[in-house]
Amino acid sequence: MAEYVFVVETNGILIDRRLARELAARPNTVVRVSLKGATAEEFEKITMSPGVYFYRQLDAIRHLVESGMRPCRDVYPAAMLGFSTDENMKKLERAIADIHPALPHCIDVEYVILYPHVVKLMKTRGLKPLRAVTPDGVPAFMI
Repeated sequence: MAEYVFVVETNGILIDRRLARELAARPNTVVRVSLKGATAEEFEKITMSPGVYFYRQLDAIRHLVESGMRPCRDVYPAAMLGFSTDENMKKLERAIADIHPALPHCIDVEYVILYPHVVKLMKTRGLKPLRAVTPDGVPAFMI
């Protein structure tokens, strides 16, 4: 019989301790928590939501690890770092290392891909990425 893995892709905002325990109890479940930005300020600029929710994403990762999910195997951070300075990326690495020391080593970096609708949205919000790729420049490992 083939073994399947169920991947939960989430921003983590709704993952409290109870839900983390429920997810951890499910065999073959992997939770990918997608962080928008490396700091609360970046989160606010990218999402137009209060920066306090950035910390709820980090709390979700903490709750999942505390519930028994293995860092970098059952739970891992993904991060939209296209708008992040090197200094802020280091801050994020320290913040997730405080949750578990393995986590900074398995950040799944999300790229800003300059599709026409993304460029339009960024212009509307006054966002300028520091790191981005064109649709024809997406790295092979992402395809």
